[in-house]
Amino acid sequence: KNGIGIAVLVVAVLAAAWVAAPHVLDWATHTWYTVVRDRDLSASSAVSESASSGAQSTVASEPAASSVPEKEPEPEVKGTDIVTGLWAEVDVTTLTDEAAIRSAARQLKAQGFTLLIAEHRIDWLMGIADRFLYLRDGRIEAEYTPEDLLLLPEKDILHMGLRSPHEGKCLPAPSVLDESPAVLKTAGLSKRIRKEVIFEDISLSVPKGKVTAITGQNGAGKTTLAQILCGLAKQTRGHILIDGKKARAAVRRREIYYCGNDTSTQFFTASVAEELLLNTRLMEESKDRARHLLKEFGLYEYRDAHPSTLSGGQKQRLSIARAIAKHPQIYLFDDSFSALDYKTDVALRRALKAKTDNATVIIVAQRISTVLHANQILVLDEGRIVGKGTHAQLMESCPAYQEIARSQLSQKELNLQKEGE
Repeated sequence: KNGIGIAVLVVAVLAAAWVAAPHVLDWATHTWYTVVRDRDLSASSAVSESASSGAQSTVASEPAASSVPEKEPEPEVKGTDIVTGLWAEVDVTTLTDEAAIRSAARQLKAQGFTLLIAEHRIDWLMGIADRFLYLRDGRIEAEYTPEDLLLLPEKDILHMGLRSPHEGKCLPAPSVLDESPAVLKTAGLSKRIRKEVIFEDISLSVPKGKVTAITGQNGAGKTTLAQILCGLAKQTRGHILIDGKKARAAVRRREIYYCGNDTSTQFFTASVAEELLLNTRLMEESKDRARHLLKEFGLYEYRDAHPSTLSGGQKQRLSIARAIAKHPQIYLFDDSFSALDYKTDVALRRALKAKTDNATVIIVAQRISTVLHANQILVLDEGRIVGKGTHAQLMESCPAYQEIARSQLSQKELNLQKEGE
């Protein structure tokens, strides 16, 4: 009985503590708030009294003007908000280091804090904010997800009184691209594997009928981005649009032909010639086209050979020839020229340009000579796009691109000399 009585008593004490805990916490919080408020109000009173006495002294001695300039009174410190009181010395709007601001906000978010940020500069908030409330004339006029906000035309964003979400990140694309509608766009595209960030907040626009290149150092996330674009891998968050409509992975696999750098998994037939005829109607026209491509790419003499018997460079040429034979809406070449020597690379790119002159082409490559003459080049570094523009623009504005280019190119190529000159 004594044991049961003690157990009942312990349970009763624990229950009372459970009920009283919120009240104790409220009391402690109120006491802390009062201390902070009283401290701030005392400081405010001291400042006010000091300012008043200084003013009286100045009036009394006005006939004999002092040579010492009068000190302006300190601004009043308000203690009406405990959060304001604790963060009064921090003004993020005066910070110029965007990386530091982003890092601090991310840390607070990761620790479970709810962040409410009033800001018109939205570029540094991408990847941090989960939603944007747009205020106009004292009312919430619209609500956007980060992805939806990035899909708005930039002129509309500026008309709303906001700063561009791409501000300070890259040069504007060449004017010729502005005249071409985007066939492929991404908004807020991010990819994480467990806790590792592969890339984050990738927003890009691929103009129709133009060549867009993506470059960067090894490990920058280029291949992962390419595979997500064409539907072979899944993004963690963000949207991908084709012709202005959200495109699922199955749609992207149909509309974008992916030509990867690993040719060991790309061939499915018993001969080189059959690869170009795969999934096509065996008509005389298609056979003639296949023969012409094999000759142009230096593979005609291997037409009856098994693809696995080809060299690395020959396999890449076959992979590119097959891509051309398919007539996709968008070509995506992911480091598809890496096994080619320089002379073959130049000749093949010339032939590729002639065959895909009116097509939309995306080239992913680390070798700058492969992307040198693209209409626009996107530079990926540490999971972010840090530069966009032509080769000449990036050589003036993008340190990451300059580092890659100067380690690979001759002075002649850096000066944008045309091939063959």
